[in-house]
This record gives sequence, structure tokens and C-alpha cells, in this order.
Amino acid sequence: MLKAIPKPKTYGYLNSNANLTADTTLASASEATWKVSTDVISDLKQGLVSLFNDSFSKQLLETAQGQSESDVGLIEALLRKIKRLVQFVPVK
Repeated sequence: MLKAIPKPKTYGYLNSNANLTADTTLASASEATWKVSTDVISDLKQGLVSLFNDSFSKQLLETAQGQSESDVGLIEALLRKIKRLVQFVPVK
């Protein structure tokens, strides 16, 4: 569901003797972990579902009325995508 940006395995300055190639990668996404409880995730899901409702969407679109057509179109597209994602969020 959520992916973390992997951290490099070494910190600080790079060793000048280190061989860096195009094949050098960070730790894989499976090695990166989140230290979050299931209660926190459940609370976030419930908050997300309650936040993205029709009145919020209307208010957001009203704030974009003075913007250019492309800006309004971007906001509308983002709202559609967010609503589509929120629709499939299982809330316990």
C-alpha cells in the first residue's frame, strides 16, 4: 500500500575510493519498513474517508474559480483520482 523511499546503507560523505556505477542502488523497498501500528493506519483511513466528501470537493473547486482553465482542470482531475482511490480504502 504505502512505499517508503529507501535510505542508503551508508551515511555521511562518500568514500573517495568507493566505486560508484550505474548499477549502484539503494536498499530495496522490501528492506525499507514503516514503524506504524495498525491502529494508526485505521485512524488515517477513517480520517481520509471523512475528509474527502462532496462538500470538501465543492469548496476546493470554488477556491480554484479565479484560476486558469488548466489549473481548474488539474484540480478536477486530482479530485477524481483521489475519490477513486478513497472509494477502495477498507475501513475497519
